[in-house]
Amino acid sequence: MRGRPAKPLREHQLHGTESVSVHARPSVAMQTATGNLPAPPDDLDADALELWTLVATTRTAWLSESDAPALKSLCECWSLRQRAYAALADDATDKLARCAFTAYQQCFDRLAARFGLTPSDRARLGEKTEDAFDPAAKYLA
Repeated sequence: MRGRPAKPLREHQLHGTESVSVHARPSVAMQTATGNLPAPPDDLDADALELWTLVATTRTAWLSESDAPALKSLCECWSLRQRAYAALADDATDKLARCAFTAYQQCFDRLAARFGLTPSDRARLGEKTEDAFDPAAKYLA
């Protein structure tokens, strides 16, 4: 990623900097998504399967059959990150565990951005959603 992360859409709305020409564009991903994702691969472990299920249920409107390999990579990276985190929790002075955790975390962050797993990523993808848990939402309308 280059430069600062994009502001979430909610922040643009709060500051009055939301632009229809920029923030209301429908994403190409949204226009081409079919919502049909194949069943998870059999070789995913428990951590990877949990993430697959989460992404498949929460990002259905953005996914197509062709996203399965990228989603599998995301899930495998998450599983490796979790294992590295467990090794790091066992021995925080282990340099190899720290390096592995950092590398897997960076890999996960890059892949997660492709699926819009953070508010900034969703804004970058062109998704415009209401945040049901935002107490200030009623003041922004």
